[in-house]
Amino acid sequence: VRLSRNSTSSRSSDMSTAALALAACVALSAMAVLILGPTERCAHTALGRAYEGVHSGQWLVSALALPLGRARANALARRCQDALCDAPNPFGQAVYVLLVLGGHKSFIDGVQSVHLHSLAWARATSGTFTLALATWIVVCCTDPGVITRENNDVYLAAYEYDDVVYHRKECRTLGVAAPARSKFCTTTKRRVARFDHFCVWVNNTVGANNTRWFLLFLAAQTWLVTYVTGACAYAVWRDLRDRDAWNIVFE
Repeated sequence: VRLSRNSTSSRSSDMSTAALALAACVALSAMAVLILGPTERCAHTALGRAYEGVHSGQWLVSALALPLGRARANALARRCQDALCDAPNPFGQAVYVLLVLGGHKSFIDGVQSVHLHSLAWARATSGTFTLALATWIVVCCTDPGVITRENNDVYLAAYEYDDVVYHRKECRTLGVAAPARSKFCTTTKRRVARFDHFCVWVNNTVGANNTRWFLLFLAAQTWLVTYVTGACAYAVWRDLRDRDAWNIVFE
């Protein structure tokens, strides 16, 4: 009976790991289509064609034309296109959480619980994954430096025009002078001080107020990947050592 229970538990764990791996593959494929599909290099590849299909919405129109009618299907396709491709949405955040939590479960079940039993490894693993998630949450929630009519004077005084790269101009959206080094984010429809880019993984713009947090987020993710890679390599080496695999002789 005990053997049967252990076998059932093992199969359940394997199935959940396989489901997480499949979900991660699907999510990563979707992110590759949305991020790489619009680029010139991928324009004539499968990624480019998939992005064009998603962006045009014709697949959705064709699927819904019969039950809803052509006009309603077109309107729904445009709304889906705006929400998925041209506006902030939590899809990238969901993919990140799936990868981190799925990776944590896979690492615990497949590596740490089998080969790395000490309390020190448990604490190191918890700290590494917690740091990665904590920095991600901070970047998600931090104001990137959104410029409004009320705080525009503050940013005008903070950054000077050099009349070489940064010229005086008016923000057509706000109707005020645009501070140097600011840019209008076409995704969030906001002007951001010291604009860098819009990051789909945090669903937020990176600008003057959260650049340091974003760099810390990148460092935490780099450490997470390095830690997991090193721990897996150490676990493999330790398993080979315990099995005395280095002295195996094939005849």
